[in-house]
Amino acid sequence: MTNATKVVYLDTKDWIELARGYYEKSQGFQKIAQIVVDKSGAGQAIFPLSIIHFSETVRNLNPARRRRLAEYMILVSHGWAILPAPTIISPEIENACLEYMGLPPRYTLENFVFKKGISQLMGARGTLVAKNGTKVPPELERQILDKIESADTLLWFMRRGLSSSHVIKGLKAAEDEAKKLEQIRQSFQSKFKDNDLLRRAILGDYLVYSIGPKLMPFLASVHPNPKQFIYSVYKDRAEIIRFFQSMPTSYCNVQLTIFRDMQAMRKIQANDLHDIMGLSIAIPYSDVVVTERMWHTAIKQTGLDKLYKTNVLKSAKDLTPILDS
Repeated sequence: MTNATKVVYLDTKDWIELARGYYEKSQGFQKIAQIVVDKSGAGQAIFPLSIIHFSETVRNLNPARRRRLAEYMILVSHGWAILPAPTIISPEIENACLEYMGLPPRYTLENFVFKKGISQLMGARGTLVAKNGTKVPPELERQILDKIESADTLLWFMRRGLSSSHVIKGLKAAEDEAKKLEQIRQSFQSKFKDNDLLRRAILGDYLVYSIGPKLMPFLASVHPNPKQFIYSVYKDRAEIIRFFQSMPTSYCNVQLTIFRDMQAMRKIQANDLHDIMGLSIAIPYSDVVVTERMWHTAIKQTGLDKLYKTNVLKSAKDLTPILDS
């Protein structure tokens, strides 16, 4: 991937539409589906897959549709993948602290987020363990791991899919989690009738319980007076927001969550967590994000597109002028 290569993150619905167009199942997406194939093949754009795409594909219980979608995804992505959002939270926090202290970053995050292979998709690299305890020869281990990391292996898993019992169990768990989140939302709304106070409460809750446990141990290792650092950052709301924005995945997560929770007439959906996790890392690190209408509105209204200089679209059909530029 070069600096001139566009990174385009697609919602699963757009992967499906493009696959339908490519295999002539949908008239409206045939042209853009081929353009996407051509641009990715020429190395002018990459279309990374996420753990969300993988999960939603293997849960498709229609074998023909699942195979068709998986084959198009691999044809276009060439095995490029984006890290799961939780994996990059700590590196972002460390970089944000170092930047605030006027020190060089520890990580080049842009190069960290996109790589090829299943390990990138999962956020962890696999290892080989022999049953009898004997060590696998290094060269053989390298060959096996390279095979595991290949796009062909990823395609095999995606084409194979999950059993209906696994899918039903997963959907039930997601629905139960959505119900819990809905209860939490209603609890917050009952305590904070003012929307601005509600936003502050959600933000404060995230900073204390999600960022704090990762922030403080790192500060203790690099700063002579961690309390002084905290007092400096937390001296006013504007300073807190500026510091928080330098942790882009976390900041996007909170802003999208707040937007969702402000939709009083809409119950939290089972797929919301997947959508928020995927978008949280895609928005700050991609050039283009194609997503569904509600999240498009959320990104625009919260200003995340302008903050992280990301072009946000509602449909893959709108990609043509961008990919041709």
